[in-house]
Amino acid sequence: MRYKFPKEWRTSNRTTRRVYARYMFWLERLGYVAVALIFSAFIIAFTFPVDDLISADNVKIVPASNSVLAIDKTRLVKFLVNPETQVKAGDPIAQVVVGAESIDAWLGKRALERQFGRDSSLAAQIPEPTVVVLRAEGPGTVLYPKNSIEVTVEPKVELFRIVNYSDLRMHAPLAGQTVALATIGATARVSRLMAQSESGVLMRGRHRGDAFISGMLLNRDLRESLTQSLSKNSISLRDDKRFEVEEVTELAVDGDVSVSEGDSSYNSINMEPNPIDKLTAQVVSGKHLALIQISEIPSNAKSEIVGQIGGQLQNRNIKTSDGKFLKISGMTNVSLVAKVKAHAGSNGESATSLPGTILSRSYEAELKILAPSQSLIQAVKQADLSGRSVTARVEVRTGQRPLALLLLKKS
Repeated sequence: MRYKFPKEWRTSNRTTRRVYARYMFWLERLGYVAVALIFSAFIIAFTFPVDDLISADNVKIVPASNSVLAIDKTRLVKFLVNPETQVKAGDPIAQVVVGAESIDAWLGKRALERQFGRDSSLAAQIPEPTVVVLRAEGPGTVLYPKNSIEVTVEPKVELFRIVNYSDLRMHAPLAGQTVALATIGATARVSRLMAQSESGVLMRGRHRGDAFISGMLLNRDLRESLTQSLSKNSISLRDDKRFEVEEVTELAVDGDVSVSEGDSSYNSINMEPNPIDKLTAQVVSGKHLALIQISEIPSNAKSEIVGQIGGQLQNRNIKTSDGKFLKISGMTNVSLVAKVKAHAGSNGESATSLPGTILSRSYEAELKILAPSQSLIQAVKQADLSGRSVTARVEVRTGQRPLALLLLKKS
């Protein structure tokens, strides 16, 4: 037998040789497995799709509303329903007098009636102006300021609005790498629900797997008490100065709560939505917006601007930073760089197409939450009526791409 290696390199111990052989056997197979895993990962990376998303954070969830605006100078005579009243389509909401002349006549007639009585001859000489009854265009809750009765408002001022808390909307400035692909009808994922706390104290309680989240159960006295306690202490930060506490602006209270059967006859505080809840929404309308920088201004527009610049600068006295007084006579070799707000137009090309550089890009979308839960509806209603808001994160799917392309783009 002919050996490739010197005999002294080979051990004569059969056990050791058996261990070496077993080691090489498994090492070879582990190598095969590693190569197979790498090859499989390569195949999966080019076949497994991931979603392209555009997103926006801290987007308010608001009810769909219909604002009734004054089309002319309008006098609010009387509201026929109380604030926060549920109405149906066609229900009378308010009585108004429209037009400056009609308002003057109405005010004059009311003044005479107060002074001489409703049946006086002087008041009877003034014809009764037409009183228009405004009706609800759809179902919802009527909202208006309580001090808006018997006031005169100018055109385009809101008289009242009707909100539909069962129809929840979001207006999101969406941004992302694939924002150009955003379209009406796209589905969205809504997450990280958070209700604004009126007192700045948020309670997050737990009981047998259930979450109890509220920003109304605990009041601001807790923040004030903690502020007084912490004002005697200082805060040390790594590689920074020592700070003294001025005010506790927000306080989060986490813990386990003990609960028992409640009484439905009492006014209960609705718990707020859980941040881990996920909702689905749909884009119902949207507009592509951009902030663009352009430097190639059309010659006719540039000539007009240069002429205006010369007129505004001519014979202007200035004082330089070193104290000299000079007079500007004009400007030559003018170049213009403009930042413009723009929206996406039609597919057809305009007469002049200007090159530009994108500075920021967004898609202003209105989304409708699909099948909102009653707890979310109550939370949004409670927050809206108390001047607070419920916010969430919105992610809109614009398409899919293989995982490998996404990893390559990030690298």
